[in-house]
Amino acid sequence: MEFEVTLFQTSQEYFLDAQLISCLFHLTRNMKKTLATESLICRYRSAPEFVLEARIIISLAFIPINALNEAVDGLVAVLSAELLSVAAWFEDNYLGEYAI
Repeated sequence: MEFEVTLFQTSQEYFLDAQLISCLFHLTRNMKKTLATESLICRYRSAPEFVLEARIIISLAFIPINALNEAVDGLVAVLSAELLSVAAWFEDNYLGEYAI
């Protein structure tokens, strides 16, 4: 199952005993699709420092919910301008109600 918050919450409501497992592969794949949509995929493939910065966005999926707002604020403060749209995509699609 992917990291999408709404999907997790709905699944937990209907399948109380289910253990939900996230898929980093699909999260990364979805981010790469977004990079392609934003015309950033060539830079992602050729600039190691850009790859690292983009992957930091994905690392937000592993932050405890009670520390998420602070982590997002900190990341957005240091993120390059060209990746802000990717960070916004992540907030919209994966953080759900936890987004700032």
